[in-house]
Order: sequence, then structure tokens, then C-alpha cells
Amino acid sequence: MKGILAALAAAGALMAAGGAWAQDKVVLGTNWLAQGGHGGFYQAVADGTYAKHGLEVEIRPGGPQVNNRPMLSAGRLDFIIAGNLLLSFDNVRNNIPTRVVAAFYQRIRRRSWPMPAPIPISRR
Repeated sequence: MKGILAALAAAGALMAAGGAWAQDKVVLGTNWLAQGGHGGFYQAVADGTYAKHGLEVEIRPGGPQVNNRPMLSAGRLDFIIAGNLLLSFDNVRNNIPTRVVAAFYQRIRRRSWPMPAPIPISRR
């Protein structure tokens, strides 16, 4: 269910960014290699949700050697998934035209395992 909602949200976000006409070509750059958080975008391509709404979406995964920010500014990408809003704020500061379309990830996980309680130290 979450994948379907993410796909619908992505389709809505892409369409809200500008009017889509007959099979507009859109290139989306992800912030990392394919992972579960991007599943809705890939599913929308696979099941034809984007095509149904007049979009031909190509997804280009990011990775350790991929810097999507200059690719967005150069027009090689139409949208990127950024890790946080710092990229967008920096673009505005540097007069790089930027429009934030949606916020998909509302929280940043600080750690993924529980930390053990500290061991009390006693003096004898």
C-alpha cells in the first residue's frame, strides 16, 4: 500500500511541477542506488502510472560517484531526490533556480540500533 501511495504522490508531484503534455520526457535522479525508499518511483514506471498521466519517466540512480546537483543545473536531470533541504537552501543562496516539489522523507534516522545503557562505575 505504501508503494502505491508513494507512486501516486510522485506522479502528482511531477505533474504539479509543470503541465505535462503528450508523453513529456522527465528524468528523475535519485539520491542513491536503488533502495526501498525509491520503490514507489520504480513501481510507477513499471506499472504504467506515469505513462497513464502523460509522462515518460527515466530514473537515473545516484551513487557514491554521482553528483546530481550540477546535473540538475545543467538540465541533464529534471528532478532530483535530495537527502535534505540543505541543497535547496544552498541553491537559493547561490541564485540557482530551484523549486521544492515535495517532502517524502519526514525524518532522518539518527541511528538504527539501540544503544546500551551506560555501565555504572563504582569506587571501592
